[in-house]
Amino acid sequence: MCVFHNNAVADPCAVPVMHTRNTAAWGLSANAVCDSHWNGIRNLIAAAYPALSPAYLNEFSTIKVLMMDHSACIQAMQFFNDAMQNVDPHSPHGPRLSVCLTEYERRCRYPDFAIAPLGFVATDFDKLISSGYIAMNDLGAGRTHGKYTHRMQQHIVMRIVTNNFQTAVNAPWTHSPLDLYVKAGATLGPIGVPGGMNGGLPDHSTNLFGYLYDLGVGHTGTFGHPDNLFTAMRNNGAIPLVNRTATKNFNKRTAERNAYNLARAPYDAAQFMLGVRRNQRNALAPLDPRRIVANVRVGLAHRAANAIPQPASPEDQYRTKLAGRGYVDLNQIPNPDPFGGGAGGAPLNYGNLVIVHPNNAAHGVATPPTVLQLQAAVVQSAVTLDPGVVLPNSGLHGHP
Repeated sequence: MCVFHNNAVADPCAVPVMHTRNTAAWGLSANAVCDSHWNGIRNLIAAAYPALSPAYLNEFSTIKVLMMDHSACIQAMQFFNDAMQNVDPHSPHGPRLSVCLTEYERRCRYPDFAIAPLGFVATDFDKLISSGYIAMNDLGAGRTHGKYTHRMQQHIVMRIVTNNFQTAVNAPWTHSPLDLYVKAGATLGPIGVPGGMNGGLPDHSTNLFGYLYDLGVGHTGTFGHPDNLFTAMRNNGAIPLVNRTATKNFNKRTAERNAYNLARAPYDAAQFMLGVRRNQRNALAPLDPRRIVANVRVGLAHRAANAIPQPASPEDQYRTKLAGRGYVDLNQIPNPDPFGGGAGGAPLNYGNLVIVHPNNAAHGVATPPTVLQLQAAVVQSAVTLDPGVVLPNSGLHGHP
């Protein structure tokens, strides 16, 4: 059954002719998509990004369908789940999701630097993705989004393209997972309409990466909406080790947010009362004798408000913790900007973004890295950006 039948309530699929993409080599489930919807997706991408080659168009269209093909995605996560114990056998509390994802990202030549957004990054995020950086800890996206969800999306693509890490690029695919990730980040411009293609999924985005992997609220039935994938990561019984780590992260983020809201309540109440007193005073004429009493009340409210410090948000707390671990706030790096600002150019706006090198010593990078070291890392990444080589599995056993 075409996945659009399951996932686009306003556009049920009644087309019986299935597309040739539905083969084991492409990694989709049998009869995953019909000709009509396959062509619709490809035509939409081609119209938005006419510079993309036919091979890119075919592969990005397949990824779009893959994110809707829950059976194929869950199967890829099952292989990953079954390998986790072998990848991270010595963790006292069970294999760690991040450690296991890192192992496979390294095999597919993703750069060692990783980004950690601490909030919405309005501009220039594409420059980081197009340099190969993957969101290691997406801490600012919200607890239902999940901090490792984009990495799991990429892992699913890696497994499909490499045939479970048995080959660098499994035909009929022609581009490596990293190449596809980088190209999606570098392909800019609006795509789709808020109402969705043919009244179906609301696929509107401002770039190809968002269209494939970062859809917003209302995008039912596709793992291209991170919240949907994170729900499956927490609840699907076929991936218990993934469940454990994802649920632990969800509960931790929930507790942090609840504690912050509880701590903030007296601060908000004091600030509200200060505003009330100021409004009461300002409503009186300057020469009104009652203004003296109102000023006293304002003063008391001001003292009460100042006596209650504003608690640090979970994101602010993460920023402090990350700074102590060698993370660098990109907004505090002067020019030359390592990702395109250039000497004397305007600094790029990364919003709530920090960056880290997780293995500084092995790569001779200082903590925190200097601008030149960051630039060197980008250049080094470009050298191995698309070698079409999957690294050896380091003697791992079980599912690759």
